[in-house]
Amino acid sequence: MNKLAVSVPFRAGESFTSFCSRVASANGAASSRNFAMHMGIPYSTIALGKRSAVEKLAEISGEDPALLLSGVAARDESEFYINGEVVTSRYFNRSRFRYCPACLEKDLSTGSGPVASRPFGRLAWHVSFIRTCHEHGTALAISDTSVGIAVRDDFSLIWRSLPSSERKAACPTMEPTDFERYVLGRLGGLRERNMWLDEMPLYVVGHLSETVGAAKVYGKWFNSNRLNEVDWTEAGKAGFKILASGEDSFAEFLKAQQDEFLDRKRNHYSGQALYGTLYRRLEGLMEDRNYDPIRGFIREHAIRTLPFGPDDLLFGRLGMPRQLHSIKTASHQSGLTVKLLRSRLLHTGIIKQENLRTTPHRIFIDAAIMDAMLEGMAEAQPAGLQSATVAENEAGAILGVGRDTWRLIARAFDLRGKAYARVPRRRVEAFLEDLKRVADKSQASRDGLHDPATAAIACCCTVTDVLHLILSRKLKTVVLDDEREGIAQVLVDRAEAWAAIHGAAMLGHVTSFEAADFLRIDVDSLIRLARAGTLTRTKVPGGGRQFVYLRKEIEDFNSTFASTSRIAAVAGMSSGAVAAVLREKGVEPSFGKTGRGAHIYLISALDGVFESHAIAKLRSMV
Repeated sequence: MNKLAVSVPFRAGESFTSFCSRVASANGAASSRNFAMHMGIPYSTIALGKRSAVEKLAEISGEDPALLLSGVAARDESEFYINGEVVTSRYFNRSRFRYCPACLEKDLSTGSGPVASRPFGRLAWHVSFIRTCHEHGTALAISDTSVGIAVRDDFSLIWRSLPSSERKAACPTMEPTDFERYVLGRLGGLRERNMWLDEMPLYVVGHLSETVGAAKVYGKWFNSNRLNEVDWTEAGKAGFKILASGEDSFAEFLKAQQDEFLDRKRNHYSGQALYGTLYRRLEGLMEDRNYDPIRGFIREHAIRTLPFGPDDLLFGRLGMPRQLHSIKTASHQSGLTVKLLRSRLLHTGIIKQENLRTTPHRIFIDAAIMDAMLEGMAEAQPAGLQSATVAENEAGAILGVGRDTWRLIARAFDLRGKAYARVPRRRVEAFLEDLKRVADKSQASRDGLHDPATAAIACCCTVTDVLHLILSRKLKTVVLDDEREGIAQVLVDRAEAWAAIHGAAMLGHVTSFEAADFLRIDVDSLIRLARAGTLTRTKVPGGGRQFVYLRKEIEDFNSTFASTSRIAAVAGMSSGAVAAVLREKGVEPSFGKTGRGAHIYLISALDGVFESHAIAKLRSMV
């Protein structure tokens, strides 16, 4: 390939796409895209930073390929690789034009070649962690409007299109931070041998620095939407100072976050309550394994400094041995009252009189010391450590239900005297025994039977409705499965429960979940069919927003139409393979052609596409 008549020098710190754009401008091309087309270089390879594009541009411009590679941000899906560092698309800015007017003015006056090709785009300006110009000590300017997708990598074209007022924008003075210097160093291939940070990908260090700093400066529940560029600069500066000082410094930051929670005298320990927006952000990135070392550090710190146990949740189940107890956690574990435990701890000298002014969840005791004390109390009480009353969560555990379901049951069957009070253990256990006494203890078939919670969902009612039916002996089929726990041991027939709750008139109906499962589509697609008038749905009396569908109508629809999923199940293929075959044969869906949701086809349109026995089976699936 012949060399270009006009070329421009590659500048230090320049991005590869900027160089391509300037070469195009110097040679009179209207855009970088048109230039690439005339040169026979696929433009996508330039935008993606492919080596083939670098080598071709180096050949026609006479530049050193190794020099051009230093300005490449090679894109792989949502990640950009720059000199061995990785920055995700969230932190690699292409939608807004970021620049230093003073730098570009200097390029115009000191550069060589055609005037339009003199200003060049710095690679660092794309990285959102960089918000200042280190040469001029000012904030970077940001264009008022977003950059169109077609021209995002065409620096010269964007620069020429900027209004004069934006080209000469006056930027406020802003001193570059150590955080930005660190980021620039790593982008240039340099590391400061800070093993704590250098082992993490650059985007993780940047995101963590800004989040930690924002929590430090603006509070643990900071709202990122209310922070401007100056605020984020201060946040990055503060957060990097904490992280660059090492793991002990980060641990001190976490401890301060915990102390703020404890000072508010709240009882419920949780990740968000302890660490605020930092926790919420890290939890929202669970699929990104590059954050695992940070999450692991926080988990280990929490287990060392807070009364967390192996079954507590912090980025998932902790699964680590308990190191600290609070009086509250010891009470939950043993069933003994807080008052009794506090008295024994005071009597044995483990805590002092002044500790009594502190709430039970904030008095921490070494787990080994507490367990030894509990073991001694158990030996002195042969009947075992079971208090006469239990907390709400333990009462729910006896019945095998969650907090909300427990409260429904407690209100309906008067299992507690007042809201949030401890519950008599014997009353809860007696209620469960009453349910089990009604059930058939023989080895009756359990096929098609459901526990009360599942039956309630299928019958569009509450779990207490099903429990009332069981205790009133209005159901003929009630079977005991003692391999289960709590109320789930008692199994009922859904159809019988449905008839008892809704009457015989509703027997010819199915719930939304059953109808969707029958048709092998999602519930949202089912709702769209109903709203379009294809299927008839009826609101369940007293069932809130629950709807039912006519069973006969669902069966008729199922013998006439088939979803991609149902076709795949009958044909022994994957849904993707079925969709590909139907596209190839030109078969259009009757429902769901546009928008989200299931694609549903007329079965008669499938003749000749799939084997005849598969078509017959689709028609007969009633």
